[in-house]
Amino acid sequence: LIHALFAYLLETVTRLKKDFIISHPSSQWLEPHIRQFLANLGAKPFLNGLQRIAGNRQNPDESQLKDLKRFLLLLDKSVISTLGPIMMNIKSPGLQRIILETIGTMAMSDFGPLEKLIQDADPVLAGRLVFILGFLKDPRSRQTLSILVRHPSEMVRLAALKALMARDDQAIDEIFSLIDDSDEKIRKIVLNRLGRDRCERVENKLLAYLDGYGNGSKNGEHFTAVCRTLGKCGSE
Repeated sequence: LIHALFAYLLETVTRLKKDFIISHPSSQWLEPHIRQFLANLGAKPFLNGLQRIAGNRQNPDESQLKDLKRFLLLLDKSVISTLGPIMMNIKSPGLQRIILETIGTMAMSDFGPLEKLIQDADPVLAGRLVFILGFLKDPRSRQTLSILVRHPSEMVRLAALKALMARDDQAIDEIFSLIDDSDEKIRKIVLNRLGRDRCERVENKLLAYLDGYGNGSKNGEHFTAVCRTLGKCGSE
């Protein structure tokens, strides 16, 4: 693994899985050994080798990265919990991208491991992983986004908002709920979205918001920004 010979790993695991499927009754004794071997390939001691690749040779080319992804996708989806933290310790952008793509592809058929990793991860890793949720289609990942826009970490909330808008930028109520967020970046993104189109619904929500705002006594700059947004989205 540390020598980036991903094609050999891919070929080996592909053959093993093929032989495992068509194995004859007389070779059933091999089954637990094959299972253990595949489990070892998805375990942290082996996959930690990904962090050492850059120190042993030049960054892998696109062909090698494709082989790496195909190899990783042959492993059990529980490997997501190992790949996430490893990704954060890799300096190569190409390797990081492939690991993130692999996690995303795995999550399309089984969201559970990614969901748990996001819940348990530190804000930096969680923020990177939330990006994936913007491309998934299942209701469960959508529900997770609704929870993450209320995450204690500003970094995670920002990533969740971006993923939410990438997936469903018509979720006005959820987007509007962040209009008073403590993070200025989040507030700006919210106001930019709300002011993007002429919309009576948004106009009414902003009017109600301003009506109870206290004439700008909370935050004058924010009050002014909301007024500008109202001017953009308001009916003619």
